[in-house]
Amino acid sequence: MEDFEGVTDKIDGYLFFEGDNLLQGSEMYFEVDLNSLDTGIGLRNTHMRENYLETEKFPFTHFTGKLTKADKTTENSYQVSAQGKIFIHGVEQEITVDGTMNPLTDGYQVQAKFIAPLTDYKIKVPQIMFFKIDENMRVEVNFYLIKTEKK
Repeated sequence: MEDFEGVTDKIDGYLFFEGDNLLQGSEMYFEVDLNSLDTGIGLRNTHMRENYLETEKFPFTHFTGKLTKADKTTENSYQVSAQGKIFIHGVEQEITVDGTMNPLTDGYQVQAKFIAPLTDYKIKVPQIMFFKIDENMRVEVNFYLIKTEKK
C-alpha cells in the first residue's frame, strides 16, 4: 500500500460559542486551500491537484457545523465532537468528527482525525503501476484558534 501525506498551513475559519460553554450557540466554519497541499514531491502534487482533486474546479474544501459534545477530560483538555457538512470535490456529506480542544492563554489548540472514503466524494482512486493506493483518505488536523471578541 503506497502511503504519503499532503500538508498545508492554509486553513481559515472560525468557531463561535457563547460565554465559557463550548456548546452554547456553537457554530463553525473552516476551509482549506487544496492548491496548497504539499506531498513533498512536485510531480505528485501536480498529479494530485490536476487528476484527482481537480483543484481548478474545486480549489477549496470546507466544513460547516457545530460542536455537539465537549467533555472536559483534564484541566487543559476537552474531548469534542463536531457535526456538520463537509464539501470535498463538489460533494457535500454529513459527518461527525471527534477530536480534542486544549485551552491556551489566547485560544485553543484543536486536533482531530477522520476518514474520508475517496469514492464518497467522487474522487477516482489513483492507480500507480505496481502500487495500490488506499481508497480512504485519512485526514488529520492540528490548528490553533485565537480568541477574539464578538463585534
